[in-house]
Amino acid sequence: MSDATNQGSVGLAIIRSPEYRITYADTFYLRTTGVDFTITFGVQNSVPSGQIRPVHAIIEQVAIATTLPLAKTLVINLKKAIQVIEEEIGPISIGASGVYPDEYFENLRQLLRSHPLITRKITDFDTPP
Repeated sequence: MSDATNQGSVGLAIIRSPEYRITYADTFYLRTTGVDFTITFGVQNSVPSGQIRPVHAIIEQVAIATTLPLAKTLVINLKKAIQVIEEEIGPISIGASGVYPDEYFENLRQLLRSHPLITRKITDFDTPP
C-alpha cells in the first residue's frame, strides 16, 4: 500500500511506489538517443582509493529515462519555477562549470542527422507516410 496519495497536476491520483525515495544530487549528466533522454544524477565526493589521497569522483545516485515530450515539459516547468524563485529571492548563481559546451550540442545535432532510424521529423508522424 502507498504511504502517500494525492491529486497530481493532471488530475490523476498519485500513489507512491514502495521503491520511492528522495536522493540528493549536486551534479547531473545527460544522454540522448534522439528518441528519449536519460538524466543521471549524482553527488561529487571523495572516495577511498587505497592511495594516500582519496579520489574525487561523481557517485551516481539515480538515472531517469524519459520521453522527449516529458523532458520538454520538465524543462518548461523548471524554467518557470526558477523564474518565480529568482523574482522572489534574486539571481541563482551557477557558474560556467555546469553548463554543457556548445560542442556537446553540435555533436548531438550530428548524431541525430546521421542516425539511420531517425529519418523523419516528429511532426511527420502526425500524418501517415
